[in-house]
Amino acid sequence: MKAPKPIIFLLTFALLLSCGSDNGPEKAMPASEELIVGHWTLNEYIDNGTPKPLTDCNKKSFFEFKADGSIHAIFYEGSPCTFDSESTGEYSLPDDTTLFVTSGGNSANHTIVSLTETDLKLLYSSGVQLNFLREPAGNPVN
Repeated sequence: MKAPKPIIFLLTFALLLSCGSDNGPEKAMPASEELIVGHWTLNEYIDNGTPKPLTDCNKKSFFEFKADGSIHAIFYEGSPCTFDSESTGEYSLPDDTTLFVTSGGNSANHTIVSLTETDLKLLYSSGVQLNFLREPAGNPVN
């Protein structure tokens, strides 16, 4: 016995609808441009694969990336802990693995090793990798 074509079509359609994902709605990942905006404090310094110790003073150093494409960086050094240097400039993300920074007439590309909602890892052409942790909004340590 042949089943009528409309019934086969309806059964196939119902089967396809019932085979959806059971994992709930998918959450879209934020773009790098959104993830990088914020206050990032220095957490780790790695020189050509070798971790170097950071003092609590060094860990006060930070980058602040703003949504308008500007960047503000402050570095601390020494004992007693003192302000070392400050820099402002512009940044862009040509792709998900490149951070382009212009400051004081100089420009450089840095490799983004990792960028998540909590971690930023930048590799410089010199072989130095700086790892940062995001500070909660409205709660910068400096």
